[in-house]
Amino acid sequence: WLAIGVLGLVFGGLVLVRVLFFPGLPFYLEYWTSPIILEFLAGAVIAGLYLQFAKRFHWGFAAALIVFSLAWYVAARQVPAFLEQERIFREGVPSALIVLALTFGTKGIPASLTWPKWLVLMGDASYSLYLSHFFSMGIAMVILEKLGLLPLLPAEAWILPLLAACVVASIISYFVIEKPVMGLARKYEKV
Repeated sequence: WLAIGVLGLVFGGLVLVRVLFFPGLPFYLEYWTSPIILEFLAGAVIAGLYLQFAKRFHWGFAAALIVFSLAWYVAARQVPAFLEQERIFREGVPSALIVLALTFGTKGIPASLTWPKWLVLMGDASYSLYLSHFFSMGIAMVILEKLGLLPLLPAEAWILPLLAACVVASIISYFVIEKPVMGLARKYEKV
């Protein structure tokens, strides 16, 4: 909880500084001070709650929470009062509720159910994906442009190849950077 608290202070401080003092930052600085980083913080809070309490929602409550969140998404696209709100409110809160429902809504699911290994790997590499997707997508775009491939297809056609590039880069980052760093952190945590 101390780590989550520090993360909250840092992320909250970055967003607050941007909103109060620097609303027109250059793109790269704007990216790292965007309220979207609060969505990552919400994930950290959900993980902390899960690790501390290890309680489970009944699957029916979890399903109702997901339906409520999906209704929130629809309202956020239709109701003018929602449209005027920040993305964190329109999409971040219902997304966090869906993650909460999926994380805690496992009561009643058979214990013998196992997740496919590729899905577990994607979960393991998700933090690397979060940190690297912006860079790996940009690098992939530059490569496609240099090879003269970018104008061959409409922009929408590149979504899946760019997504694949981001996923591959995140898995490499997970094994080369994140996993060794986490191993070192665990080693020094025991000292």
